[in-house]
Formats: sequence, C-alpha cells, structure tokens
Amino acid sequence: MSFFSRSVDSSPSTAHFPKARPVPGLRIRAGIARRNFSMVPCVCRGMRRTAPLLVALAMVVVAHLWIPRPVAACSCVAPTEVLESAGRDPGSSVFTATAGVRIGDSIPVSITRWLKGTPPVGLAVIEGSDPGDMCGSTSPPAGSEYLFVTYTSETSRLAISGCSVQADLTTLDGAAMLARAMDLFGAGAAPPTEAPAPAGLAPGPDSIAVLAPAAIAIVAAMGIILGLYLVLGRRRGST
Repeated sequence: MSFFSRSVDSSPSTAHFPKARPVPGLRIRAGIARRNFSMVPCVCRGMRRTAPLLVALAMVVVAHLWIPRPVAACSCVAPTEVLESAGRDPGSSVFTATAGVRIGDSIPVSITRWLKGTPPVGLAVIEGSDPGDMCGSTSPPAGSEYLFVTYTSETSRLAISGCSVQADLTTLDGAAMLARAMDLFGAGAAPPTEAPAPAGLAPGPDSIAVLAPAAIAIVAAMGIILGLYLVLGRRRGST
C-alpha cells in the first residue's frame, strides 16, 4: 500500500508545479492602459467644449483670406518716363513757373518758361490733388520755381497729382529734369502777357473788298433819302 500511495502521489495529476512569476512592468502597463481608457470620456467632453472655439477661429482665418487686401499705396512711373510720355500726350503741358499760395485745390503760378502745350495768358492756375496724397505732395512752396508736367482733368487743363513731375529748379535733380525737358521740347519761350487779337477782327484786303460795296450802297441810299426830303420841302413852301 505504501508503494501504491507513493505511486499515486507521484502521478502527473497531483504533481506540484512552480508558481508563475509576475512579468516585470506588466502590472504598470496594465494600469496605464486602464487609466488611458478612463480618460477617453474626458477627452471627448473637452473636444465638445473647444469645438465651437475651433470653428470660430477657422471662420476668422477663412474671412481674413477671403477679404481682398488693399493694393500698394501708389505706384508712380519714373519722372523721366512721365516727361517723355508728355510729348505723346496732347493733353499734357510742360513749363516752369513760380508757385503762389495754394487756396483749396487751386495753385496760382506765374509761368516763366513754356516748353510744351498751349500756354495760358497771364496768371495760370494749377489744380492740385489732395494735399495728403500718399504718392507725394502737390503743394509746392510759395515763391519757389518748379518744373511742372501737367495733364488735362475733367475740371482743369493744368492738373497735377502726387505722381506728376514737380521738380524744384534749385536742386540738382530739378536742373537735370529741366535740361532733359529742353532736350525733348526745345528751349521754350516766355508766355504771352496779352491775349492775341481774335482771328478775323483785323481788317485785311479781302474784308475791305467785301465791305467797300456795302459802304457805298449805304451812302447812296442816305443821299437819295436826303434829296427826296429837300424836294418835298420846297414843294410845300411854294404852295
């Protein structure tokens, strides 16, 4: 019996196996996994709260990209190019003048040299754009002599803008611009101080030939009328 009991006790069914040892770090990783799964509802709730803010920020970005941005303040052509293009523009005038005191949009100037265009008679008036023009000033100091390149606007034949040529002749750049203008348009001349007589008023040979017969006819008619008056007056006296 003792042998049998030993054999039974040593059977595989009742054999004693060593206990499983815990794997290092497995319990820690399991705890982290449980913690992450427990945080999922919190993350979802946080996204629900921040979703409107994210949508609003996205709308602001889209609106900023959609709104057209303002173009550059101004883009002026080089002064020499403006001066050269004035020769091809029949509405442009090129002259030098001494500026007066600006009143509103009007800048009275006394022209000293006319280079291109139809010169005005006497004191000329330049129409200036807004004094705060972002492209440049249109208010030359009173008493200074400038080279002007003007254009024809809807309200004036002599108009300037911030991009127009306004060269101070006391500076080297102004003197160089005047020399270039004289190369293009000639030396120029002083403007007339008096208005020329309108064409047709000065008597010429043709006008005298036309007026002479008319004058003779008028004198003859007056002589006939005077003779009739004298004849009728004598008849009444004789009766």
